[in-house]
Amino acid sequence: MKAATNYDRPLFFACALCVVVGVWLRAQALEFPGVFTWDEHHFVENARNYLAHRPDLNDHPPLGKLMMAGALRALGDTAQAWRIVQLCFGLLLIPLVNRVAAWASGDTRVGWLAAAMVSLDGFFIAYSRAALLDGILVCMGVAAVWLACTARRTFQYVLAALVAGSACTVKFSGIAFLAPIVVLVVARRHWRGLLSLSAAPAVYFGWYSLGLWMARQPHSPRAVLTDTFRLYKHHANLTDWTHPYLSHWYEWFLPTHPIVMRSDVTPEGFLRVMSGVGNPALWWLVNVTVVATAISLGIAAWHWFLARPAAEGPAQGNSLRIAFLMLCFVTPILPWIFSNRDSYINHYLPAYVFGVIIAALALGQLFRSRPTTAFVLFLNVMLVGAFYSPVWGQLPITRTAMESRLILKKWR
Repeated sequence: MKAATNYDRPLFFACALCVVVGVWLRAQALEFPGVFTWDEHHFVENARNYLAHRPDLNDHPPLGKLMMAGALRALGDTAQAWRIVQLCFGLLLIPLVNRVAAWASGDTRVGWLAAAMVSLDGFFIAYSRAALLDGILVCMGVAAVWLACTARRTFQYVLAALVAGSACTVKFSGIAFLAPIVVLVVARRHWRGLLSLSAAPAVYFGWYSLGLWMARQPHSPRAVLTDTFRLYKHHANLTDWTHPYLSHWYEWFLPTHPIVMRSDVTPEGFLRVMSGVGNPALWWLVNVTVVATAISLGIAAWHWFLARPAAEGPAQGNSLRIAFLMLCFVTPILPWIFSNRDSYINHYLPAYVFGVIIAALALGQLFRSRPTTAFVLFLNVMLVGAFYSPVWGQLPITRTAMESRLILKKWR
């Protein structure tokens, strides 16, 4: 334990450096380019529609676009205003991940590691810099989980439900965050807390009704249900599998189809690229630790079944928290496993954020027994992140430098 403590100062410094660099990569040159890239037009155009009281023609619930409309109203219709909401949620995600990891481990060191790794991962950076919904969804989901994890009173569960319901009004897939929260509340036998989760559908109806009202459409609860089912049927029928960036859920772990959201050439002939590819060192660390954690939990569950302890000990309590994080990792993937719906790698983002937290827990545990090995692994994540940062933050680089990072043709 003393050896691990000796690494606290350099580890904290390294984590703080990751956060500073990650914040800078997210925020710098947010206004570039001044045109729509990737799918930004879907959401900015419909934010404009809300401001003009026209129908929302996009196939997602309204909340994310309503927030973007608020930014356009406050800051003007500029490229920076298109993306400022996503930047705010992308920055907020960093301390939220810190809190969830610290709660699950009871160790502030693990919180530092989780925040640093989320900070310096292009999967999160790219969705903090683009006028899309995924970064908003993930931040709200993690916030809802953190509120539920730390809740002790009924009103705290109400807050968690309000945030989870709001996530569902950004994208339907936000329901994947609500499912583990329900399991958590039931496991705690907090029946008033379970009843308070009814605030989630209530806030969903409220936000959705506001969007319909802004579009000058019928906005009663029945109208909300009708429009919800309309969008659900639309999504259920998206099974063509024709877009080149589409990828099945099992391909996300490799990954085979990260999305290049932007690629511009400067007057000097340099490239400015923004790719959603994650930090490869962290991506594979997540894969390994998720599998290892699943096996470890399976063994622990078997031993518990055989021993049938009379009371919950500290080790069992820690295992339950890790099991809860694994549930948060799995539930966002399940809809894509059991359907033939078109899917992109961004659909992995809500699961991946909990994979990073699980990896931080595993690294924190390794610090207790082999601190040097753990520190070297973390430094490897940092160095790979530094190497890849130009293709996350759209920094000018040569084509050769870009190809040395996006090594597979499918990555470009």
